[in-house]
Amino acid sequence: MSEPQIVRLVTGEELLCTIIDTNPLHVTIETPLIIIPTSDGNIQFLPYMGYADFKTLPIRVQDVMFVVNPSKQLSDKYKEATGAIMTPASKIVT
Repeated sequence: MSEPQIVRLVTGEELLCTIIDTNPLHVTIETPLIIIPTSDGNIQFLPYMGYADFKTLPIRVQDVMFVVNPSKQLSDKYKEATGAIMTPASKIVT
């Protein structure tokens, strides 16, 4: 699994997802979670289009404002929420 990314759409939606392919017409993502700010200053994740059945979702390039890397904490939460295998930072015990 690739590292998660935050994709901001022209609609203002921010998706925490994995980008699996890009071409001149589309950015294809999988397992998107929409980031929703809460009234207490935190954020919440919900499945994007949780009522739809899809594995991958192509998004037109013109509908993407930008793509950025999430913080490590956000990336770890995404991996935890999507069931991705997380490997701890290796430390040598002497």
